[in-house]
Amino acid sequence: MLPGLICALKQRGFNYLYCHESQHYFEGELGIQDGSTHQILMRIHRSFTSPPEILLKSVPRGGSSPLPHITPTGGFCYIDDESIVFDCFDPIAYTYNCLNKAAEVLWRIINGELDDDLKEEFYSVWPGSAAFADFETPNFGCCHAIFFRKDVKCHVLAITDDTDRTLKKLKSFGILPDYLLMPGYRIPTSASPKPDLSAWPPKTLGELLTWQQKLDPICRKKILERVLQGALAGKPACAIVIESPRYTYGFAVYYPKTTSGEYAPKRLKRKIAPQLEIKPLVLDRLDYNYISERNIPGLKTFANKRIAIVGCGTIGGYLADVLMKSGAGTNKGSLTLIDHGWLAPGNIGRHRLGFPALYSNKAKALVDELLSQAPTLRIVAIPTSALEANIYSYDLVIDATGDEALGHWLRQQLPPNTASLSVWVEGEGVAVRALLWNSPGDACARCLFEANRQNRLRAVNEPIHQIRSGHGCEGLYVAYPATVSLHAAVLAGELALDWVNNKPSPKLRTRVLNSNFTLATPDCSPPAEPGCPSCNS
Repeated sequence: MLPGLICALKQRGFNYLYCHESQHYFEGELGIQDGSTHQILMRIHRSFTSPPEILLKSVPRGGSSPLPHITPTGGFCYIDDESIVFDCFDPIAYTYNCLNKAAEVLWRIINGELDDDLKEEFYSVWPGSAAFADFETPNFGCCHAIFFRKDVKCHVLAITDDTDRTLKKLKSFGILPDYLLMPGYRIPTSASPKPDLSAWPPKTLGELLTWQQKLDPICRKKILERVLQGALAGKPACAIVIESPRYTYGFAVYYPKTTSGEYAPKRLKRKIAPQLEIKPLVLDRLDYNYISERNIPGLKTFANKRIAIVGCGTIGGYLADVLMKSGAGTNKGSLTLIDHGWLAPGNIGRHRLGFPALYSNKAKALVDELLSQAPTLRIVAIPTSALEANIYSYDLVIDATGDEALGHWLRQQLPPNTASLSVWVEGEGVAVRALLWNSPGDACARCLFEANRQNRLRAVNEPIHQIRSGHGCEGLYVAYPATVSLHAAVLAGELALDWVNNKPSPKLRTRVLNSNFTLATPDCSPPAEPGCPSCNS
């Protein structure tokens, strides 16, 4: 196919250059609607599975003003990779289509039709160095900026409202910085950032303040006040974070030395401040609020909720992971894991834990594993039986033990303002079920037991014969693959997420996993059984 593509592109004035690292390189001209042409370099992957990459050899419209969809080095974003499937069996037609699309987009850019798109891709024209933002509270004002000690002039490592917490996160993925703490300030604005087409990027505080004046005069005033305030600390620099509706962005401000060799005269004059050097910062957010919320926009997470999981076996282990990734243990919330058992070799085949936790208490080992992934969350272990643990101070208690008797007892012990959720496997992985109790009148696990005895609310229509594998009483277990445990954990996680978003119905949910069985009870919210000794006590 390559010879045919080379021949076809030659007819459009493109020359084949070479192949390097799986990319075929072509050069030629891209003609647009006004008759002008623009020299481009085009890269096409030899697998023909993605649209061509286009690099403009000279950025149009001259000057230093930023252009939408064009990087300062000429990179050209003319198509969304997710919006097109490049036909690897017809690369000629699709390459032609892509060139036509690129010509159309370039024409619109040059004519200023897409200037508003700069709001959507602000970071592509904000030429900053990478830094982390880690704010767990909504409070604006003073914070801390962590600079590399040996590279103060160039690099801000992180800006945070809790230095110890952020350093723990950094150390967890291998960054052990020799650092200096500088003043930091967090400023809100109602204006989404859009580059100033007349002068960009800002290199001094004065240029940045001029830009901010056009966006939000109040924000401009706060920036200048904070820079003057930072000078009083006598440090080499300060960092500013601006939180807009669309982006969180920032910059570092560097103070001059005085004649005595100190940084930043204690009375930095307003007329001197505009001359200060700045460096933009591209901020990657490290806060758990962002990490857990970005995948479920518009929904509440488990932040600030006190949640306990009773049972850290095959279901509880995966469920704890699911809840953690949805915000459990963040802000003022906590995730408590309760289990007195230890991890045996036979458990590893379908457990969240592996050989490093062998013969360890499951709750403790699971907490250690989760904290290795998210080192500053509030996750604690109670290595004892639920019968002996304090289970009365939570917003939600989840029974993941699969122990029917314990489930009956649990609801009776909990205060009426504590929600409870039971999750279990039917038979040898025939189905998984989850049941939520969060208000008087709801059915509890004991209610479901009573209904099942009367052949109501059953999981499947066919009889389930629970077969135990193993040898001897101490080794018997119900065999099913790890996928069943994952299904159960996901079902419980979905129901818990609906609970925290005040949309818990249906409260009894069933997923049939074995195709030899058929669903008997569609998802529903059954009422309590009259005279139930557990939830009516």
